[in-house]
Amino acid sequence: MPAKTIYVRESDLEIFDRAEALGTSESLSAAIAEALRRYVAAEEARTKGMEEVTLTVGTWGGSLGEPDTKKIRFTGRLLADGRTYTDRDFRGVDWAIYETKKGQILLYRETWSRWQGEESAAVYRVYPSLGDLVEANPDLPGSILERAREALGLKTVEELDV
Repeated sequence: MPAKTIYVRESDLEIFDRAEALGTSESLSAAIAEALRRYVAAEEARTKGMEEVTLTVGTWGGSLGEPDTKKIRFTGRLLADGRTYTDRDFRGVDWAIYETKKGQILLYRETWSRWQGEESAAVYRVYPSLGDLVEANPDLPGSILERAREALGLKTVEELDV
């Protein structure tokens, strides 16, 4: 088995000792390799303009009492976002389209209300492609979709031969 020598600063010895003590079935080498895998994946994603994104999904407000929400986290990049109003400034939908590190498309949709007693809700869905997202969401505003296409480097203008 190949060997690598790692030199550790004296100030870092404590964390290495703690990691070794916490490792129940894995060796310290396996723990270091796993940490390096996560580091490399995060840095490669960062160079592609991606970052860790945390979103809240579920329902809140209204007469339900306690919010019923959870957080989701993924690595991706925002392609486009925007807001549409369904009732002047009192009700609306916030949209966000992300590309994930695996090349999938995540749509985040928050339907909100500023009326007392009405609940707000946020949901997300993951699609294999932008085309699949569009097919499943015919109410997605065209301006947001166009910005997402541009961010992906897709053609946004139809050429006419007239």
